[in-house]
Amino acid sequence: MTTKEIADQLVALCRAGRNIEAVDTLLSADVVSVEARGDETMPAQMSGRDVIRGKNQWWLDNHKIHSAEVKGPFPNGDRFAVIYNFVVTPVVGPMAGKKMRMEEVALYTVADGKVTREEFFYDMSGGGEAAAKPKPKARKKAKKVVAKKKAAAKAGGKGKARTARRK
Repeated sequence: MTTKEIADQLVALCRAGRNIEAVDTLLSADVVSVEARGDETMPAQMSGRDVIRGKNQWWLDNHKIHSAEVKGPFPNGDRFAVIYNFVVTPVVGPMAGKKMRMEEVALYTVADGKVTREEFFYDMSGGGEAAAKPKPKARKKAKKVVAKKKAAAKAGGKGKARTARRK
């Protein structure tokens, strides 16, 4: 398969929620996966299709996925990029129970008809769902401010129009 065919198939499988199937059919046996960060239990760099399948299964088992959007692919020679947008609630770890948004860019390298390397770029420094949506009180306050500005602009506009007509 060409890089474009692999990219299209990977995106189609991920959009259908068939990520494990994408791992099994499109990744080489000795694929290298590089995350933006890692720890003792899940290192940033891992190798082998079986290990990568396990990492994907861990993600599915440890996150309630509210939505997943896949953009792309964006091909370039023997590589292609995909943008993933997720809204998830982790079920374990320091963010357990907290709904959050996550956007990640994945860069895949293809050789001999298989993905041989995948790299993920994302920022986990904060934000999350709570930061993405203002709290109800903040929304009410914002609406009041906007209403006051509109009223002031309307009053100011009418005053200018009357002044202009008087001249």
